[in-house]
Amino acid sequence: MRFRKPATEEHVMPEQPQKSRFQIILDDLNEAHIRMDHAAHLFSTLIMDVEKGMNFIDKFRRDLTQAIEDAGGTPSHIEEQIAEFVPKAVTSG
Repeated sequence: MRFRKPATEEHVMPEQPQKSRFQIILDDLNEAHIRMDHAAHLFSTLIMDVEKGMNFIDKFRRDLTQAIEDAGGTPSHIEEQIAEFVPKAVTSG
């Protein structure tokens, strides 16, 4: 009959050599090294992004200070005006 399974012979898997504990440890350490290298790369890109942000903020601060001075004011004078305005605006709102 066609649908009948043929008699199966036991499939004997070839015996695979087991790794030594030392080789398993080396494999684990290699994997750990790969993951730490990946983490170091991610930290490096994160640090570069933070440095870019710091550079942007520093440039913005310098440009703002320069614009205030070019308009004839001083940053401390602007800060004083803001300090005077904010309490009045908050309490009157």
